[in-house]
Amino acid sequence: MVDKARRHGIVSRITPPIEMTDADLVVQYEVKMQQPMDCGGAYLKLLLETPQLSLEKFRGETPYVIMFGPDKCGHDVNKVHFIIRRQNPISMLYTEHAMTTPPAAKLDNVTHLYTLVVKKDNSFRVMIDNEVVKTGSLLTDMTPPVNPPKTIPDPSDKKPADWVDNEMMDDPTATKPADWDEEAPKTIPDPKAVKPSDWDENAPAMVEDPTAEKPAEWDEEEDGIWTAPMIPNPYCKEHGCGHWTAPMIPNPAFKGKWHPPQVKNPAYKGPWAPREIDNPEYYEVAEPHNLDTIGAVGFELWTMTGGVWFDNIYLGRDAASARKLAERTWLPRFEAESKIKAEAEKRAADVARAASLKTATGWVQKFTIYANMVLEQALQHPIAIGTTFGALFLTLLMLCCRGGRPNEAAIPIPPPGHLEEIDEEPKEEAKEEAKEEEEPAMPEQTVEPAPVPAVPAPEASPAPEASPAPEASPAPKEEETPAPAEPVERKPKKGRKSQKIDE
Repeated sequence: MVDKARRHGIVSRITPPIEMTDADLVVQYEVKMQQPMDCGGAYLKLLLETPQLSLEKFRGETPYVIMFGPDKCGHDVNKVHFIIRRQNPISMLYTEHAMTTPPAAKLDNVTHLYTLVVKKDNSFRVMIDNEVVKTGSLLTDMTPPVNPPKTIPDPSDKKPADWVDNEMMDDPTATKPADWDEEAPKTIPDPKAVKPSDWDENAPAMVEDPTAEKPAEWDEEEDGIWTAPMIPNPYCKEHGCGHWTAPMIPNPAFKGKWHPPQVKNPAYKGPWAPREIDNPEYYEVAEPHNLDTIGAVGFELWTMTGGVWFDNIYLGRDAASARKLAERTWLPRFEAESKIKAEAEKRAADVARAASLKTATGWVQKFTIYANMVLEQALQHPIAIGTTFGALFLTLLMLCCRGGRPNEAAIPIPPPGHLEEIDEEPKEEAKEEAKEEEEPAMPEQTVEPAPVPAVPAPEASPAPEASPAPEASPAPKEEETPAPAEPVERKPKKGRKSQKIDE
């Protein structure tokens, strides 16, 4: 259907006709709407096989057996039709039975697949894009029911003239109170209101715009005397001007129109309904799937939206064959169009987001926009985002757990041959300090580079006599004097005397 606001029709005969006795039926076809559907249908009809069937005279009144497909008009109608027509064998009249609670149609510009499966066990299912959206039974989920009711209201029965079906009535003994004033207004001026002191009743409502300037090209000889445009008086908006009236408040004396209270009606008989009689057109069908023979398939539609395409119509018995056809024809097209649609929506969202960032006036609005961007990415890539945040969380957790440990790399390590224990118990350190206090302290010495074997003692005040250091190494010979080295000075450890480091 290319043109809008026109009636369209196309029909094709089915050879041989489809018999609907004790057999399944599968109807499937594709629909693509180039533009958003405003009002129009996209359903197909399986026409009744009769000697009078004329494809040239195909109209909306042409008898059909099944009608199936999407329909949309305004905000009230958006559904997928499934309607069957059955003939009453007693009255010989045809009745349309529609699926109850029909699903909504998909109306975007992507090709969608509509499938109907009617089983010989009287069950049916409706699918959109190979997903089931409605299931039911021809015996219980059609309106009106396939089997008519056994009884019907007697059309000749009339309600008696004295029948009272009003359960409540006005109290006939009630009277309006003497102080009930029906004329009192609903609102009155606030008697406590006082006119503001800065209210100016003489100030004009409109004033000349003080910021306006006469255009440079204005010629008073040709254009007349220029006057500034009028704007609302800003004083009135801020302080108020013009005639002042007190604000209105609810009237405490207002009661409205008086009505007598309601009491139970002693003559009440209950709701009236006509008596039931046997339905002269009643019949019962146990196999409603046995429909009339189908002789043609066609589209007869009125639409206000142009550019509706149909393709790959399947009529058969096997739902698996219909699915295979859809996987070969519809699915590649659907995936490609869905990808194009998603990319177009993303570009539109990016443009709208950029415009929102430009017009955002505060950090709250900007934060909201960026938060929505993060949320969209998380929804599109949940695994990647979850892995990233999980790794970040574990990293922060490890840093927090190790934050209170001492820095082991900062502990100095003595050179080989002079290792000292640094993890002695406090009691052992105290004993060593006491022992060292009893013995004469040795002066601190440092190793200094010397070109000669003998190292002269520095000139200083005489130190107290001290016992010779145990196991002192012999002085080096002159020929074995090492090359001058940088002086190495070690600070004494806490709680101990400094130790001599030999060359």
